[in-house]
Amino acid sequence: MLVVTDFGQRIQTPWREQLSSRRVQALNASTRVAAVSTERDSHRRPSLPPYQQPHQQSHQPPHQHLRQQNLHQQQADQYTQNETVTKARQAVKEAQQIMSSRVICINQNQNTQIAQQLMQKHNFHHLPVIDQQAQLQGLISDRDLLAQGTSNSTLVTSIMQTKVLCAARNTPIREIAEAMLEYRIGALPLIDSNNKVEGIITRHDILQAVVQQGPIELWT
Repeated sequence: MLVVTDFGQRIQTPWREQLSSRRVQALNASTRVAAVSTERDSHRRPSLPPYQQPHQQSHQPPHQHLRQQNLHQQQADQYTQNETVTKARQAVKEAQQIMSSRVICINQNQNTQIAQQLMQKHNFHHLPVIDQQAQLQGLISDRDLLAQGTSNSTLVTSIMQTKVLCAARNTPIREIAEAMLEYRIGALPLIDSNNKVEGIITRHDILQAVVQQGPIELWT
């Protein structure tokens, strides 16, 4: 489930109506470029793993030929072993499995200098803004601070993003990734039914899950 909050209030209308898509439209190839691309593709052959590459006739000594066969067999065994390990990994499907639960937030009554100090100290690019009841009120990014300039007396509420796309703990990661891609969102807070921040997911978290957690096809 994805939901948009605006100054801590949930917007009940479909969340896509509250945000403007920022997806970059793909360019169509011209007729000449498309023809060249098609011609090139027709001459390409699919690449094979090293142990499936066709053998070329050579005049190598018998012992060297046997050594190469053993090497090819080792590569084949390693490939099969890697495939088995990959399939045995647990599927990662929900936000709570990869979210950062240690969330550094900033109070809405604090200024941008404190926000900048927190980002530098913890190496963050986004900070959820909360009120005295720890309910989400907005989101501030390092780009917001950069656009704001050098003034340190400005409250974070004056430059924060008030419309924030949020998710629940059980929101599918695929749904979050699609929203981040389409709307160019760098971070997405996870909130409970009382709008309190439970975690946060960034693009880095998703990329790290792709690399470390499991095969992508399990996400579909």
